[in-house]
This record gives sequence, structure tokens and C-alpha cells, in this order.
Amino acid sequence: MDKYIQQFPEQLVDALRIVDSTATFQLPRTPKHVITSGMGGSGIGSVIVRTLISQQLTVPFAFSSDYRLPGWTNSDTLVLCSSYSGNTEETLSAMQFALDRGCMVVCVTSGGKMLEIAKEKNLPVVIIPGGRPPRSSIGYSIIAQLFLLQHCGIIDNSWHASMEKCIAFIHENMSVIREQAESLAVEIDGSIPVIYSDALLAGTAVRWKQQLNENAKIHAFTHVVPEMNHNELVAYYHPDHRINVICLRHAPENPRTAKRFSLMEELIQGKAGSIITVLATGPTLFEQIFGLIHLGDWLSVALAERKGVNPLDIEMLEWLKKALDK
Repeated sequence: MDKYIQQFPEQLVDALRIVDSTATFQLPRTPKHVITSGMGGSGIGSVIVRTLISQQLTVPFAFSSDYRLPGWTNSDTLVLCSSYSGNTEETLSAMQFALDRGCMVVCVTSGGKMLEIAKEKNLPVVIIPGGRPPRSSIGYSIIAQLFLLQHCGIIDNSWHASMEKCIAFIHENMSVIREQAESLAVEIDGSIPVIYSDALLAGTAVRWKQQLNENAKIHAFTHVVPEMNHNELVAYYHPDHRINVICLRHAPENPRTAKRFSLMEELIQGKAGSIITVLATGPTLFEQIFGLIHLGDWLSVALAERKGVNPLDIEMLEWLKKALDK
């Protein structure tokens, strides 16, 4: 897994090369709403994309991680299906649901059944490199989705320049990010990480959780501020020092959200094992999110090494897939 993380900026460069050489297309009509469908390592890219483009959106944008799509999907709906392997059963089911409803469907995949259907139906598709763990291909996924959304008329092309700046930012800060991850791994080793963020970093927090689950083989949980202030905060009534709180922060935040984080720290102090603030760096949301993704990836493998587990081992997930196929 280390080599995939080390190659993250090169992956972003390659992803831009792929989309720049992918044929453009035209939809039969302008979408009135968008929904993305994906699971796990393929799906988290969609959640982060929605955050990155949130200020550009002029139509509703939803995300589904299930076998079906909402009942409101129709011929005016753009459905973006993302499956790294092309064989994710939930996403294929949602894709068929979309086709049956007459939705406009576009795809991101490396092959499998999804690519077969895309070619058969003449659907717009970005083909990304296969043969990797899906969770290590998030850069390919995000950039492919941004490309598709641009050419569907949902966003403009400003994302491309933002990605180029991100690549430079990751290159310049790789060693610092890795050192920070190693230090953070020492702090939270042996604990249950509970990750809090505001809405803009919610997808990034979920990415951290997923990487800690799969690579380090540990439980991790996440919640969003201010919603967390209306329920989960009360759980700290009973001290539990097994929990280490990680607050993913960035600038600028809503002033009231920033105030809530300060007061939360005051309330939780002494009731959890520790409270750690991780401040995103970089001048824009793109750099902040991609920097945090890279930090969380390194953190997960640093913890895996400390625990003596193989980050690539997903035996339990493979067992479940085989059991479902029987």
C-alpha cells in the first residue's frame, strides 16, 4: 500500500492525462438533477466531488450507496455510476434502475460488467487503470467524475487548474505530510479514533474512517459539527479514555462552527483519551482536502505497521463477496 500512497501525485497527473485524452460527448438534454452511485473506495470519491463543486452547483446533487436509486429519478436525471472493478453488485443494480427509468447515465470504471454495459448502450465512460485496490485509486475516481460533470454541463472547467495546483502542493509537502502521519499514529495507537469535522470536510473524515478500517483494521467513527452538538456530545457524560478525538479543521470555517469546536474541546477535555486538532493546510479547499486525504492514507498505513497487520489484506470483505455469490 505504501507505494500507491507514495505515487499519489503521479496518479493525479495520470488521471488528468486520461481525461484530457478521453472523447467528449453531448447529452440529449440538460440534467435537472444529479445522483452518483458507488460503494466503498469507489463511492467516497463521489462524496468528496460533491464537496469540491458545492459552490458551483445550480441543480440538486445527491449520492446513493444502495441497490436502488430514489423514486424521483427520471429522464431529466444524470446518474453517474462509479465502480472501480466494474462488477460492484449494488452499483450495477442502481445502474440498471437508472437505465430502466430513462436516466442519462455516465460511468467511471476500469472494466468488468459496467464497461460492457457502457459500450453496449453507448454511454459516456472514463476508463481508469485497473489492478489496484479500489481505495488506492481515489485520485483517478475524483478526476474522472469532475471531467464527466464538466462535459454534462454541471460545472465549468476551473477544476482542472485547481487540480494542477493540488498536484504541486502534494509534491511540495509530501515529506511533511508523512512525518505528521507518523507522529499522529503514535498519538492514537491503541485507541478508538472518533473523527469530527464540519460539513465541508465530512467526506474527507469518512475517507479517514474507511482507510483506518481497511488498512489498519481498527474501528473508527465520524460525525459532523454542528449536528454532533445536538446528540453525540452527550455521550461524553461518562469518560471513556479508549476514545481519541480527532478534529479535522480548516480555514475559513463558519464562525459559529469554529466557536462550537472550541467549546466542544472544553467540554470533552479529560473525558476522552486525547483531543487532537488537525488543521488542513493549503490556500484553497482543493489543496486542503487532497492534503488531508494524503495525510489520512499515510496515517492508516503507519498504524497498520505499528499493529503488524497487512494493509492490503481484506480477507473478511472477500469472504463476504464469495458468500453472497453462492
